[in-house]
Amino acid sequence: MDGPGIWSDVHVQADADSSEAELHMHVTHNDATNHTVKIDMYADGDTATLRFEANTAAFHADMDVHGSLDVDDATALNSTLDVDGVTTLNDSLDVDGNAAFHGNTQTDGSANIDGDLTVDGDSDLDDTDVDGTLDVSGNTDIDGTLDVDGDTELDDTDVDGTLDVSGNTDIDGTLDVDGDTDLDDTD
Repeated sequence: MDGPGIWSDVHVQADADSSEAELHMHVTHNDATNHTVKIDMYADGDTATLRFEANTAAFHADMDVHGSLDVDDATALNSTLDVDGVTTLNDSLDVDGNAAFHGNTQTDGSANIDGDLTVDGDSDLDDTDVDGTLDVSGNTDIDGTLDVDGDTELDDTDVDGTLDVSGNTDIDGTLDVDGDTDLDDTD
């Protein structure tokens, strides 16, 4: 001890032939608020270091926690976070970079996507509202009613059934009719 209540160096070691680990502890004290505690643990030539500096704990080896981990402040992870089991987030998830999901994703609320959405595979959308241009570059199969308010431009349209037009119709090309034609009030 280098002063009242301050340890400067502690060393514990088992017998040389023992398989037990060594424990080295070094404490430095700079002033009343700055303490550094370094604990080195040796086992079979490997070193694991646990260091407390003021209010910070630093782990310089892998760490397994066999219980709950409760963090009450910001947490920075500088590598991969691998979670086995359910993860519950009670607030926002902000991802800077790409996010890959390799299973089903369920969202119980709104999803706001500020960029492009690319979907490879089938999409099942209920009550879809498009507030801009819907550009479909492939075939489109609509199994219900198509209600269009506004101008509609159709190129190469094929109608296999009844076409009911309740308003004026302007045909600027040739009208070719195969079958009976019933025209009322033609001028």
